[in-house]
Amino acid sequence: MQDEDRLIRIEEKLAFLEKHIADLDDVVRDLSARLDVHGQGVTAVRKMLEDHLSEQSDPGDEKPPHW
Repeated sequence: MQDEDRLIRIEEKLAFLEKHIADLDDVVRDLSARLDVHGQGVTAVRKMLEDHLSEQSDPGDEKPPHW
C-alpha cells in the first residue's frame, strides 16, 4: 500500500508540474508577442527620427534670428 501511495503522489506532482510548464509557456509566448510589437514600434520611431534629422538643414548655415 505504501508504494501505491508514493506512486500516486509522484503522479500528482507530475501532473502539477506539467500544468505549471504549460502555464509558463503561455506567459513566455505572450511576452514574446508583446516584445515583437514593441520592437516594431521602436523601429518605426527610429525611422521617423532618422527621416526628421535628414530633412533638417545644417544649423551652421543658418543666420541667427537676431540678424
